[in-house]
Amino acid sequence: PAGRYATVTHVGQPDRLIDVAAAMLEWAARQGLEWDMSETDGGQRWGCRLEILRTNPAEEPDPGRWETELAFRLAD
Repeated sequence: PAGRYATVTHVGQPDRLIDVAAAMLEWAARQGLEWDMSETDGGQRWGCRLEILRTNPAEEPDPGRWETELAFRLAD
């Protein structure tokens, strides 16, 4: 969806994405940025939060070399 996003590209094992996302959330808080996200009884509801695998695992079998882009939409 259209909008402003904060993005980061992670190169390496997918199991590190939780740490990468946490670092991006902390960075945004220090910058005073707000996410397109609301708290609900069921948890967080994001307007758009993407994890995009930029590497084709069939072409690059080493997960340590995979590129994953995280893109989280900012509030208007």
